[in-house]
Amino acid sequence: RYKEQIAAGEQKNIPELKGLVAPENPAVLKKKSEFEGNEFVFEKDFLTYCQKAAVFVSSLSPIESELNVPFWLAPQEILEINAADEFDRAVLLCSLLRAAGCENASVHVLQLEGGLEHPVVVFSFDNVHYYCDPSQDSKFFPLPDPPEETLENFAYEGKKFVSQKYE
Repeated sequence: RYKEQIAAGEQKNIPELKGLVAPENPAVLKKKSEFEGNEFVFEKDFLTYCQKAAVFVSSLSPIESELNVPFWLAPQEILEINAADEFDRAVLLCSLLRAAGCENASVHVLQLEGGLEHPVVVFSFDNVHYYCDPSQDSKFFPLPDPPEETLENFAYEGKKFVSQKYE
């Protein structure tokens, strides 16, 4: 009954979506400290940190709404309820990577067959580009240059990659 009003209030433009990536959020920083350990050195420990963060984000309970209404959760809300949809997972993982010092981590929204949009997290470390889809897997996959070569084989819920929509 209120679907249109709720959806109108939850629509965000790209700059507002970028603002959801919150590496300085106290809840993100607290979770980050759980993955770092005592003697975290970015150059040595970052990929291990990434794996721990991705496993955690992938383990969050899924949020699915029968109302088909888009809504956005801030990282602290995701951590409070221990649940997220695919966009929230990508935003949280990106926030955790940036909080650990990876300034180039970003969320890339892919256009899939049938008009479906799906986010993945992309970052570079030690001259290698990686991507992770925390909705499907907790692994990071290396990306060649150009990354579209690998993404051509990407699929989510049976829908194949068409193009990159925005970052």
